Parts: sequence; structure tokens; C-alpha cells
Amino acid sequence: MAIAISIFWITATLLVGPSGDFPLGDDWSYAMAVRTLLDEHRWQLTDFTSMPLGPQVIWGALFCLPGGFSFGALRLSTLVAAWLGTLGTYSLARACGADERLGLLSALTLASTPIYFALSYTFMTDVPFLALAIWGLVFLVRYLRDERTGDAVRALILITAATLVRQLGLAVGTGAAAAIWLRRGRRLTAVVFPAAGVAALVGYHRLLTLTHVPAMYSFQTEQLLRFVAEGPMAMTIRAVKRLGQLLVYLGTFLLPFLIGAELFKGGGPPARRSARRLAFVGVAIAGAALSAAGLQMPLSGNILNDLTLLPIILAGASNRPRAPWWVWTLVTAAGLVSAAALSVFVTTGFFRTWRERAIDRYRSSLVVLLAVSAAVYAAPILLSSLYDRYVLYLLLAALLACVTMLTRGDQRAPAPRLAIALVVIALLATFSVAALHDTFALNRARWTAARATLEAGTLPDALDGGFEVNGWLAATSGAVDADRLTTKPDAAILISLVPFAGYRIVHQYSFRRWLPYEIATVYLLARQ
Repeated sequence: MAIAISIFWITATLLVGPSGDFPLGDDWSYAMAVRTLLDEHRWQLTDFTSMPLGPQVIWGALFCLPGGFSFGALRLSTLVAAWLGTLGTYSLARACGADERLGLLSALTLASTPIYFALSYTFMTDVPFLALAIWGLVFLVRYLRDERTGDAVRALILITAATLVRQLGLAVGTGAAAAIWLRRGRRLTAVVFPAAGVAALVGYHRLLTLTHVPAMYSFQTEQLLRFVAEGPMAMTIRAVKRLGQLLVYLGTFLLPFLIGAELFKGGGPPARRSARRLAFVGVAIAGAALSAAGLQMPLSGNILNDLTLLPIILAGASNRPRAPWWVWTLVTAAGLVSAAALSVFVTTGFFRTWRERAIDRYRSSLVVLLAVSAAVYAAPILLSSLYDRYVLYLLLAALLACVTMLTRGDQRAPAPRLAIALVVIALLATFSVAALHDTFALNRARWTAARATLEAGTLPDALDGGFEVNGWLAATSGAVDADRLTTKPDAAILISLVPFAGYRIVHQYSFRRWLPYEIATVYLLARQ
């Protein structure tokens, strides 16, 4: 199965063609920390950083050592992490009771998810965090099954490392504590997992105070506190809205797995008829509400943006190609139905597994691990802001929960439905490859324009090249002004996807899109 997973990643990478020494999304900020460590041998995060980032900086620096700092090397580091995370997902699914077919289906479902796929080609924190969490869970599950101290130590190290990449790793440690407590009854061992994460974050923050604490390091906490201060009613409304969005995303991305595992027709723990009816009534109401509000997938955006993967933040980006309205209407409808099936299966399966905990304490501990970690992970998201990339750990937890709660541990994924699921995965992967190819093609043209005007003598502050260009130029100059990252109203030179009134065209840079298949243009404009 490792060969099949490796073939998937190699083929996808060759088709995407991720060449180009430039940042994507927010990763210019994280890349600067690697560059500072390599060139100046000191640890310093930019003011735009709100994540601890620790192990990821070291991981990226290791890939830069052979040829020096480059975004290509950092991109490769995340691609390797994504590959390892996919292999770990297969191992986790097998440990949770899946056969080889269902294990491969689980791994490919994660790998073909547009969010996971796109982030694998950046130096963002999401994929390295998830890869560390996945392998931490692999060793934790082995400890729950075999009670080997070495597995517990490995799990503790990896989950703590995940926490030092993104603070929400504390959710995984909390889930681990609940599972160990249920399975082994060892309170001290259980408490070590969340305690180690908290201690690591506190110690890391103290180290940052000796050098430089980024201005936005506490941004997420401060934002959450502001939302909580709005009161119970506002919090409840926001939480219900965010929960609905999360369920639609989970339903959409887990669709191939649900098909392959036969969960649509009730494979696994039987769902009560009333629960099924309630879920589908809820779907109908949610669908009507979304339709009335004019909402459809992508509901929150950030990574999945219509026919585009990864944010495209530069002048004229609103004119980028979009899919026909009916495409996303069908996707939203499929996501809603899938979310209903997922909700019924997970809810009824959880209560059944909990009732049988005295008979099968191992499987019960796995369900508790996934349920508690997902609940703790989702809580701050439900109460504050939601980006689609936040759904990745919840997707993993839901997928593994479904595997764990199937009726028979030796249940084989049926071949006909597995074939249909693989077709859906192929469609998702095709979209992901094509959309990401376009993102790289556009960015290569944009950075060609940016470098041409800078080499001609334009000062960095006089150039508005969009978020990534502005961010990297600001980071290399040592002064990141958040108000001038997205746009610079007074810039003399503008990079845009369309011509603008008041600007003359200096040069045009063409690139090939696949969605739709056409020649597109990036414009280098000068203020008249």
C-alpha cells in the first residue's frame, strides 16, 4: 500500500509542476524564520506569525541545508510530511480495524481532499502539524493495544511536537489522556500528555521573550476572547453556524469514504429510524436555509476558492474564472446528504460503543480518543472564526471514528462500492491537480513581473504585487506592516489580473490555465 500511496504523490506532483521560488499564502512569514536560522544562526519569528512553528522551522531548515534556502526546498519538506501523513493514516485505519482496501481508501480520501492536497505544496503549518499528530496517534493506538512504554514515549514526543507547531495540538493530548484513562486507568500517565503540551508552550513562550515575541503571537487567543465577550446569544448563533459549515465540509470531503464503506446504506452500527429521519429533516432545513441565503460550497473559503486552490490576493483577483452555479449547488447538496449520513452513523455508533465499553475497552478507548480530541479541537473554532483548512484534523478524526465503529473489525470494503469511491477520489484529485497547477502558473507569471520591475530599479515599497509579494518584500526588509500587505493604495507599480483605469500597461505576462483551459494574463501596470 505504501507503493500505491507513493505513486499517487509522485504522479500528482509531476502533473502540478510546483516549480518556482516564491511563497504561497502565509508561508512567506514562516519561511523567513527558516532563512534567519540558516543565514544568521538565530531564532526569530516575524511579527505576522501566530503559531509556535518550532519543529517546522527545524524540519524546513534540514531540507534547505544541501542547496541553501529556497521555497522549493521548503515546499519539498511539506510534500514529504504530507506523504508521511498519508502513510500514517493508512496505519491508523488498519489499527482501528480496517482491512487493506478500507485502509487505502482512508489514506487516499485524505490525500485527495483539496484542502490537504493544496496545503501539501506550501510551507503552511497545517500539514506538518497533522503529520506529527497522525504519527503520534499511531504510536498512541499501539500503546493502548499492546501497553508498550516505548510506544507511549514516542506518542508523547510527537504529539508535543505537533503542539509546538500549532497550539491546537493540546486537543490531541487531551484526547490521549481520556483514552488512556479509560483503557488503562493510569491517571498519571494520562495527565502527562496534556501537561507536556502546556509545559512545552509555556517554556517556548519564555524562550521567545528572550529574543522576540511576534506581535500577532496571541492573536488567536485575543480574537477568541473578543467573541466570547459578545455574550451567550451571539456565541450560540455563531457556534450553530460554524457547526453547520463544518458538517458540510466534512460530508463533502468524506463522500468517497462513506460510499466505499457502505455507510450510506447503514453498514456498521445500525442507526435508529428516528435518528435517520431527524438527520435528514435537519438536512432539508439546512439546505433550504442555505438556498434562501444564497450560500453554497465553498462556504468559508481560504484554500478552496471556487476553481482556485490557495488564496489569490492581488488586484483584479475577483475576475478569476468561476464554475457554473449548478456545479457548486450539486456539491453542496451532496455534502449535506453525506453530512447527514455521517452524523447519524457517528452519533449512534458512539453511544453503542460506549454502552459496550466493558466488553471491548480497546475500541471504546479509540472512540473516546477521537471524540474528545475532536470536541476540544472544534470548540475554539465554533466560537470564533472558521477557515476551511481548520477542518483537516476533524476530517481525520471523523474518518477514523467511522472505521473504528464498523460492526466487524474484519469487515472488507465491498469491491463495487470501492470502485465507485475510487472514481470519486479520482475526480477530486483531478480537480485538485488542475486547480493547483493554475495557482502555480499564475504565481510564476506574477513573480516574473515582480522581479522584472524590481531589477529595473523600482523600490519594494512602490510595488503592489499582492499579498505574497508584499509580505515577502516586507519580511526581507525587516519591517512587516500588516496594513500594507493586501494592498498599497499609493503604489506606483501594480501587478494585476486585469487592466485598471489610471494605469498604463508596462508589460503583459501570459500563462496557461487548465480550469478553464485558456491563456490568461498578468499585467504589470504603472500609475499614469
